[in-house]
Amino acid sequence: MEVDDEGVGTELLDSLDRVEAVLGRTDDSQLALTFDQRSEALQEQAVVVREEDADPVAFADPGRHPWKLALPAVSVQPHQAVAVIGAPLDLGAGRRGVDMGPSAIRYAGLDDRIRGLGRACEDWGNVEAPVAEATEMGPENARFLPQIVGTCERVARLVTTAVTDGSLPLVLGGDHSVAIGTLGGLAQAHGPGGVLWIDAHGDLNTPATSPSGNVHGMALAAALGLAGDGFASEAWPLPSVERGRVALVGVRSLDEGERALLRELGARVFTMSDVDRMGVEPAIREALAHVEGRAWERRSAAASPTARRTSPSS
Repeated sequence: MEVDDEGVGTELLDSLDRVEAVLGRTDDSQLALTFDQRSEALQEQAVVVREEDADPVAFADPGRHPWKLALPAVSVQPHQAVAVIGAPLDLGAGRRGVDMGPSAIRYAGLDDRIRGLGRACEDWGNVEAPVAEATEMGPENARFLPQIVGTCERVARLVTTAVTDGSLPLVLGGDHSVAIGTLGGLAQAHGPGGVLWIDAHGDLNTPATSPSGNVHGMALAAALGLAGDGFASEAWPLPSVERGRVALVGVRSLDEGERALLRELGARVFTMSDVDRMGVEPAIREALAHVEGRAWERRSAAASPTARRTSPSS
């Protein structure tokens, strides 16, 4: 980071607890911020970098790493442990296999990656989820709905517990239906909030509009309280998401029922064409600005008080 000749304002330095600022021009014309070497410093404080050209930060070994950060983009945040919750469900889609998602993500080294960011990681295991071979399908317009709601209730209760305990819940799954429990658990703790929905589809169908009857295509409509009484539960309030705080990013295909519902919502929609034209970061920033609100506590200077649901495939 280039430092101007006037130096750095003292009010900014005062906000960096346990940080010793070394002012002056270094050989590479950068300002080096050296963290207090005491072990508890890393346990209690984290520096969040919000500037794309700032040097990488090695949380894993701060003792041997000179912290070079863009000062205007630095915020000191308390650590928040991550509670990993697995939901091996695949009843919501017409194609089997996404129930293996939680295991695959863990196997890929999730725990180490989280700890490498300087956060504690606690794996709470998987919730119980039924399998199709031992489950009655039920009505064609909402296949396996009671069993899906039951699984989502177990997810929601763990999410609510994690939030209440001060942890950051990270729900692993592959079936989009799991988001009903994630959003519901957050709403149970803090009231309805906003959602950034990253998916090729809107997941805004209802039992009355779905061409397939697959519940994974109804998850967002359910969280908005628009999919009917079959999605109601004591584990979450409906709506779990405020209608004016919804943004969809990466959309490429919408059913007619979803298009009609979107016209009634105050949602921001960024298609894949929009993302290609404007870039991923501007699209995400505009989406987050749309769902910004006070319902869910802001934990990071790089994130808004929203839930984010990503889809591994279209």
